[in-house]
Amino acid sequence: MTHPLYVALVWHMHQPYYKDLRTGGMPMPWVRLHAAKDYLHMAEVLAQHPGVHVTINMVPSLVEQMVAWAEGREADDLVAIAERERWSDADRRFILQMCFSVNWDNIIRRYPRYAELLDRRPAALADPAAFSDADYRDLVAWFNLAWIDPGWLRRDPALHALIEKGRDFTVADVRLIHAKQREIAGRVLPLYRELAASGQLEICTSPYFHPVLPLLVDTDIARAPSPGLPLPVPAYRAVEDAAAQLAAAVKAHTVAFGAPPAGLWPSEGGVSPAILPLVREAGFKWLATDEIILGRSLGRGIERDAQNLVTDPRALYRAYRVMAGTELGPSIIFRDHELSDRIGFLYQRLPGHQSADDMIYRLLEIRRRINDPESPYLVSIILDGENCWEHYEQNGDVFLHALYSSFERRGELAAVTVTEFLAGRRPAATLARLATGSWISGDFTTWIGDPEHN
Repeated sequence: MTHPLYVALVWHMHQPYYKDLRTGGMPMPWVRLHAAKDYLHMAEVLAQHPGVHVTINMVPSLVEQMVAWAEGREADDLVAIAERERWSDADRRFILQMCFSVNWDNIIRRYPRYAELLDRRPAALADPAAFSDADYRDLVAWFNLAWIDPGWLRRDPALHALIEKGRDFTVADVRLIHAKQREIAGRVLPLYRELAASGQLEICTSPYFHPVLPLLVDTDIARAPSPGLPLPVPAYRAVEDAAAQLAAAVKAHTVAFGAPPAGLWPSEGGVSPAILPLVREAGFKWLATDEIILGRSLGRGIERDAQNLVTDPRALYRAYRVMAGTELGPSIIFRDHELSDRIGFLYQRLPGHQSADDMIYRLLEIRRRINDPESPYLVSIILDGENCWEHYEQNGDVFLHALYSSFERRGELAAVTVTEFLAGRRPAATLARLATGSWISGDFTTWIGDPEHN
C-alpha cells in the first residue's frame, strides 16, 4: 500500500476567561468579536472542502463565554458602553482605547470613515473632546462591523446596508450589529457538531480554564528546562486542581459537542512527565506538543537545513506512545514548529495563493525526503486558529481556500484529523521519557521565573 503524506491541521481556539466573578463584569470583548470574525468562519470555509479533514481545539472556558453571549445571558463591558445614549469621559477614553484594536492597514483603511477617524486618533487621545458624539458613535459601529467576517458583511442585507451607509450611525444601528454578532456566535457550535458528525472535523479540548498544567502540578518543574531559574518558595503544587481542570474540560466538552474528546492540547503545549497519568486517567487518547519537546525527549535536536526543512523527517513526522508513570499512556504528536509559524506569522505578508503554494511545496518535499511510501507519516501543524487572520487578505479566505483546494487535488497529500490518523495504527515508537517544556522556547519562562510572574 502506498500512503500519502498525512497532514493534521490543528487550529487552537482560545481566549482567557474574562468574567470578573466578583463584579460580574467582562472587561474585554474578544470572545464576542472572534466569534463574529473567526470561529464560525473557519468552519464555513472548511465545509466548502469536504475532502479536507481538520482538528479544531476549543478551550472550554471560551465555549462557556461564547454560549453565554449567544444566548443573551452575558455581554462584555463594551457592549453596554456602545449602546448608551450618552457617554462619560471615562466611556470615551475606553472607546478610544478599544475601538482601533484591529489591523489598521488591512482592515481599518478599507473603510473611508473608519480611516478618517484613525487619522484623527492622536488628537482624540490627547483630548477626547476632539471627537464629537457622532464620531464616537461611528467609531463603535465601525469597530464592531470590522470585527465581523467580511463574507457575512457582504451576504447579510442589513449589515451590507450599514456598510453602505458609512457614517452617522445610531444607537439602533449599533444594537443591530450586536444582534448580528449574537446570531453568528449562536451558529458556531451547531456547525461544529454537524462537521464532526460527518467526520470532517475533530474537536479536541484543553484544560478548562487554560492553565499551564505542569506549573499547576509543581512550579519547581520549571527548572527542568531552565536550571537555576528563580522560582516561588515554597513551591506551588496542586495536582488535584490539575485533575479537576481536565475532568471539567471533558464534562463540558461532552455537553457542548455530544461526545467526550479524544484529544488534548495542553495549554501552551506545556507538558511534563507528571501530567501524563492525569491525562490518561481523564480518558484522553492523544495529546500534542512542540517539536522541541520531541528533540529533548530523544536526546537530540530537530535539525533543519537552509530551507528550514527537517533533516531527519522520519523522526518528527510520526505518532509516539508515551509512558505515564509505570503504565503506557496516550499517543503523542509533535508539531512542526516552522510550518506552524509560517501560517501564524509569515504568510500574512504574502499573497494567499503564493503562501498556499509554498506550504504545498514544503509538504511534498517532506514526503520526497521521507522516501517511504509504504509507511504512514503525519505532519502536525498546530497554531492559534483565531489571531492571524486579520493580517491576511480577506480574513484568510484566499489562503485557506487555496490550501484546502490543493489538498483535495493532490493524491500525495491527505488532510486528516488526528484521531483519523491514529485509528487502527500503532504509534511508530514509545518514548521512555517525555521532556518537560512548552511550545514557547521549550520552557516556562513566559509564565514564571521573574519577580512579577512568581
